[in-house]
Amino acid sequence: MNEARTMAKSIVDRSGWHAPESSTGVAHEQGSSPTPVEDSARSTQNVPKAPTTQRRNRPVNEAPTLEELRARVHKDRHREIGNWLARRLARPAAVYGTWVAVRLGLSAHQVTLASLLASLGAAAAVASGSRGGFIAGAGLAALAFWLDRVDGQVARWRGTASLSGVYLDYLMHHAANLALGFALGYGLAARTGDPRWAIAGFAIAAGWALLSLHNDCRYKAFFQRLKREPGAFRVAGGSGGRPSP
Repeated sequence: MNEARTMAKSIVDRSGWHAPESSTGVAHEQGSSPTPVEDSARSTQNVPKAPTTQRRNRPVNEAPTLEELRARVHKDRHREIGNWLARRLARPAAVYGTWVAVRLGLSAHQVTLASLLASLGAAAAVASGSRGGFIAGAGLAALAFWLDRVDGQVARWRGTASLSGVYLDYLMHHAANLALGFALGYGLAARTGDPRWAIAGFAIAAGWALLSLHNDCRYKAFFQRLKREPGAFRVAGGSGGRPSP
């Protein structure tokens, strides 16, 4: 049951959807599923509508103030989850990028693609092996990291958070990790004339890829386990973190 809560929170954090608070957490009814009448009665009497649904039904303000954005685009635990750089700098500062993106009419997918382009630009700059290339690469990598927070905030403001957005975000991460890891080694090899740096860069890229593959396999194994369980699962929140198969 703890695994179901964990997976619930992971999906909520990535998609921007927040289920209503419930004291029951995840209810698993062994061997039976709720009837349409019972499900309808329970949802009508006890479960309020999800905030995401309400946001999609109301008009989106294309010229929000910063205060309006801060009140709506941050996840509940944005100051607690993630590394220090994301918690203290990138997420709070991303509101300014969201303010610009909304006024320009950009979608969350477009911001994600901009983050990918910044990452690939960083890789190309670092791979040049020049001092200026390393400096430019570091700046572009920081920009990509920042934009990776902006896209989620744009999606939450517009009410367009979706699994396709999560999928595109994951693809962007994998591509950026591979490119940056190898580019670092290649750039050092070009600068020093030692080809062993290129091998080291390949090893870094492969290590990041294997780490990502490990996490993806854990999620897949978790879902396979859920498919074998009888009855029904009702997700009402979780404690965060990652699932353990």
